[in-house]
Amino acid sequence: GDEPANSDDWVRDDIALALKLSGRAAQQRIHVARMLSGSLPGTHRLLESGQLSVRHALAIVELCAGVSDSVAARVEEKVLPKAPDQSVGHFRRSVRRALLALAPAQEQDAHERARAERDVRIVPEPNGMASVIATLPAPEARTLFLAIDALARGRHHAAGGRRSGVGIGARRADALVALAEHVLADRKLPTTQGRRAELQVMIDLPTLLHLADNPAELIGYGPIPPQLARELAVDARWRRLVTDPVTGHLLDYGRRTYHVPQPLVDFIVARDQRCRIPGCGQPARHCDIDHAAPWSKGGHTTASNC
Repeated sequence: GDEPANSDDWVRDDIALALKLSGRAAQQRIHVARMLSGSLPGTHRLLESGQLSVRHALAIVELCAGVSDSVAARVEEKVLPKAPDQSVGHFRRSVRRALLALAPAQEQDAHERARAERDVRIVPEPNGMASVIATLPAPEARTLFLAIDALARGRHHAAGGRRSGVGIGARRADALVALAEHVLADRKLPTTQGRRAELQVMIDLPTLLHLADNPAELIGYGPIPPQLARELAVDARWRRLVTDPVTGHLLDYGRRTYHVPQPLVDFIVARDQRCRIPGCGQPARHCDIDHAAPWSKGGHTTASNC
C-alpha cells in the first residue's frame, strides 16, 4: 500500500521480525514492492511475464528511487524496449543515461541524498574471508583506489613483481590493511565499551595449547579455523575470562552497583557479540548494556541479567 506518514518504522520492524531480516533488508523489500506496484508498472509486467530478471527489476528500482512517477514512466519508455536483450550491467547504464537526460536536477538531488548515506560495511565470506564494501561518491571512491593501487604497486615492484608469485590484487588488499593498521596504532582514538579499537579473538585454552581443535571466534565476523586463531595469538595481548563451571557466568555484582563494571562489560560483549534484538546485527561494542529485569525493580548487575 501507500507509504504511511508516521508508522513506517513499525511496518518495517514487523516485517523484519516475521521474515528474520534486518531492519535495512525489510525496508528494502517494502521499497521494491511499492516501486513495482506504483511507479514502475511496465517493469512489473515484464518481470511477471519472465522477460526481465529480478536483477534487472532491482536495478531500475534502485536508480529510479526518489524521482517522480512521470519521470519514471518516461525512463521506462526509453529503456524497456531493449531491456530483455541487455545484460544487467548494460541495462543499468541505459537507465542512468536516461535519468541524466530526463531529470538532471533530480539526479543531482538524488546524488546529494546518496552521498549523505555513504557507508563502509563488512560482509563475512566462506573460508575465513570477508569483503569490505565502501559505498562512496565516485570521485572519492576513485581517490581511494588510486591511493591503494599506488602503495600496492610500490610494494609489488620492491618484492620482485610477477616473480614474487603474488598478484597485484592481493598487494592492493595488503596495502589497504596496512593503512588501517597505521591508523589503529594511534592511541588517541576513542574507546568503545571502555576499550580501544582492537581485533578480538575468542579461543578456549585447550585449543590454544593444541590439545583440541575447537573453532575460535573472531568478534564481528564469526567462527574461524583454530590454526588461524593460533597464528593471531603470537602477537596478541591476552585478556582472561574465567567462567563459573556450573552457571557459565563470569561475575555477579548483585545489587552493589547499577553501573556495569569493566570486567563484566568485557564478558557480555564477548558473549553476546551482537545486539540481542532479533534481526539486529549491530556489534555489541556499539550497543548499550542494561538490565533485563530493571534495576529499579530489584534487578541485579549480573551476567545473566545484563
